[in-house]
Amino acid sequence: LRHHIRHIKNINEAYADDLYYNILDRESKTGNFIFDQIIDETSSLLSDLTINTAGKLPQIIPYLKESDMVALFGNALENAINAVKELEPDKREIDINLNYDGYSLFVKIKNQFNAYGRISKRHGYGIENMKGIVRKYDGRVQIKKDKDIFTLYIMLKTKLDHE
Repeated sequence: LRHHIRHIKNINEAYADDLYYNILDRESKTGNFIFDQIIDETSSLLSDLTINTAGKLPQIIPYLKESDMVALFGNALENAINAVKELEPDKREIDINLNYDGYSLFVKIKNQFNAYGRISKRHGYGIENMKGIVRKYDGRVQIKKDKDIFTLYIMLKTKLDHE
């Protein structure tokens, strides 16, 4: 039994070291582990992709469920990646601007797209799902298309009005 416990302790220490060096010790792009993971996961879907981030977030955003954060921003970044993958490799760039003022989260995601490309049959379902999540947080979504530039603005309230 003593040997078994020592073996479990060694495995747990190795696992903790692995977590530290692979997750906690790396430089954060945004200040928020979940948002960083979303960026890392989605950026691995396409080679020759540059994701620029500006602004920082707190590690914990009050009232914002992690599952909603993953669904909302994972979908937004996946849409952006699907748009830029139709472009020449040197134009595969996504800009993300983040701002958190203690009461609201503001995110802007901007990318180029092929204005003359085809639109998939599933186009729009992801946006509708995103709008549903944003409504839960009394937020707003705004989409702008200007020639070949697509910009998605998201605002979420992260504190109740009466606090």
